Amino acid sequence: MPLLFACAVLASAWVLYDARRRRFPLYAIAAWTLGTLIYAPIVLPLYLIARTFKPSPLTTEAVPKTTAPEEAHTTDERETGAADPEETDASGVVAARGEIPDDERETLDSRQPNAIRARLRLKRFAPSLVYALALLCAGAIYFYRDYHSFDAHLARATKARLLKRRAATIREYRAALRLADDAHTRKLLGVQLAEDGQTEAALAEFRAAERGGEPDDLLSYRIAFALDTLGRAGEAAGEYQKFLQGGSCAQRPSPDARCAQAASRLGQTQGGAVAR
Repeated sequence: MPLLFACAVLASAWVLYDARRRRFPLYAIAAWTLGTLIYAPIVLPLYLIARTFKPSPLTTEAVPKTTAPEEAHTTDERETGAADPEETDASGVVAARGEIPDDERETLDSRQPNAIRARLRLKRFAPSLVYALALLCAGAIYFYRDYHSFDAHLARATKARLLKRRAATIREYRAALRLADDAHTRKLLGVQLAEDGQTEAALAEFRAAERGGEPDDLLSYRIAFALDTLGRAGEAAGEYQKFLQGGSCAQRPSPDARCAQAASRLGQTQGGAVAR
């Protein structure tokens, strides 16, 4: 998306420059420029066709320099520095011929033609340059904020989880939680930590998800399993009991195999306590 946006901005800026150079009406310039920015693949080819019917006006860059032999100074005139009365200033000739539009008519200095042409080019190109820079800066800010948003981190975490890149998944979930404390995201992070063998950290996330109001029925089972893994069987028994009393385990027969596993583990725990 950022690359496509940058290409659209550059194409739109070129259209703005070219349309101004070819003296399109202001409403047409605005329409072509904005249309190219929004629908560049469609509008840009149409503009390329339209511009063929609007040739570029003659500018000072295209004005030829002509020197007639009869306008040459005589030897005496060169020595005295007297000017030929027929010799006229280049700017007056070009302006009198009407070859430069009124808004670009400037005094031509025959001793500095390159500087004058550079100023004229800059004058025509400046609006397009400012337009492109403004849009690119705004786009950079938008895409930066979007890339570091809560939803973007969750999207990248989901993609990493599907690709079985557990470290990247954990990193993205933690980055998302730094932006917003979400119970469901904490549960998802806990699952990844448990699968990665970080049981203590997983248990902390499961507890935080429970306090946050996560409605998942399996949360009690996950907490119990983590406690069991850490050797805290007494605490695990209470969580197994909570899991068996609610959700799908209340149905008969239970559709979840984890209900049977929880009942078996609870029985073993209680049996061991009776035996002791």
